[in-house]
Amino acid sequence: MDELGSHVFSEQDLAEAAVLLGQVLEAFDEEADGTPSLGELLEILGSSVPTGNSLMGDTPFPLTLRAKVGGTRWYKPKASDRVDDLNDTTFNEAAELLGFLVERAGAATGKESSPADLADYIHQLLRSAAVPLADVDSAAVSTVGVVAPKRLKAAVGDVVAIPLKDSGYRLAVLLNQARGEIAIGLLAGEFPEAQLGDVQQHRPAYIPIISDGDRIADKTWPIIDHREELLDLFPEPAVKYLRPLDNSDRHGKFGAAFDHFPVEGKAKFRLVGKAEAEAFGLLDPMEAPTTYRQSVGSDYLPTLLSTGHFDNGPVPGFWH
Repeated sequence: MDELGSHVFSEQDLAEAAVLLGQVLEAFDEEADGTPSLGELLEILGSSVPTGNSLMGDTPFPLTLRAKVGGTRWYKPKASDRVDDLNDTTFNEAAELLGFLVERAGAATGKESSPADLADYIHQLLRSAAVPLADVDSAAVSTVGVVAPKRLKAAVGDVVAIPLKDSGYRLAVLLNQARGEIAIGLLAGEFPEAQLGDVQQHRPAYIPIISDGDRIADKTWPIIDHREELLDLFPEPAVKYLRPLDNSDRHGKFGAAFDHFPVEGKAKFRLVGKAEAEAFGLLDPMEAPTTYRQSVGSDYLPTLLSTGHFDNGPVPGFWH
């Protein structure tokens, strides 16, 4: 636990945080038709860290969280793909929750929050809110900790080959990276070999996709070239779109957007109009196979690529 200690939040803070956590659980239930396990909840929260918040210190993304339940051994979650199948709504709700905790902690202490602090905030909330979980009693969670991330050795302009589920590769250029989180520009087409070929032939397939750098770090996605000229195919900043929320106007009537890798300070947040929301699929039914999705874990991205999820755009610049 960091020096911020375990008494950062008032009872009112925790009560408000419990409401926000309830919205995370409700969003999960709508998509997955059930209650998350502790492991699934920790995975969602770790994938929703508000890295653009000025009160969030140097934090890897995703943040790998682990817990102890009623003893000294680390909890081992059962294998599940339910989190991988989620769209952005649950993660957006989780980001709202974590942003709230970081803001309230900053107001109380005047300091940034570290990854260890964030894990402690989550622990406090689990112990105080009687959180309904599928596999354990949240009050029995004795520790929430952070697993150190793997070091990402890659540079903007590197081209990576992403192996598909059956055979072949999709190619992508690294557009940005910060604290383990990356933005990649997906190139159009599927390739039998992990080779770039004629750089002039390539076209963008989709607006920048936000993911983690784990599969680059462990070389599952090999770096096959370095071509900064491919960055010109993706001239706009990596913008993260947020769907409108059913029970809140925080994202406006049609959704919202913000720069995911702000140059300095806090990410600029704006509401979007109906035409832009429709163009990016923010108003599509959640179950639609081509529904908007921009943040994808590196373990699950090959599955979506293999099904052609990103083959119909939107492509960079189409909206302007």
